[in-house]
Amino acid sequence: MSKDITGLLGLAMSAGRVVSGTEATIEAVRSGKARLVILAQDSGLNLRKQVTDKCRSYDVDCVEGPEGDVLGASVGKDRRMCVAITEENLANELKELLMARFGGGNA
Repeated sequence: MSKDITGLLGLAMSAGRVVSGTEATIEAVRSGKARLVILAQDSGLNLRKQVTDKCRSYDVDCVEGPEGDVLGASVGKDRRMCVAITEENLANELKELLMARFGGGNA
């Protein structure tokens, strides 16, 4: 994965702008805190549907990211299937980088 993406995720985490884990991510979407949701490439179909449907309902961008092990390590955690970014500028920059690396939005 690109060092830019890893670095931005690490920066966002140390700034307290990352919510990690499925339930916490969905709650961040519901509460209006999430500005971007990143789904791991290897997330299951049920999780992918649950998260993308919730993002669509609340008009939150959702993009595909690296595999769960890499996504988790990028934010200093164990394997993570999804994370939410809660800061607008970081979210926009990460979205641009992730879409260039992994493809289109709304995973």
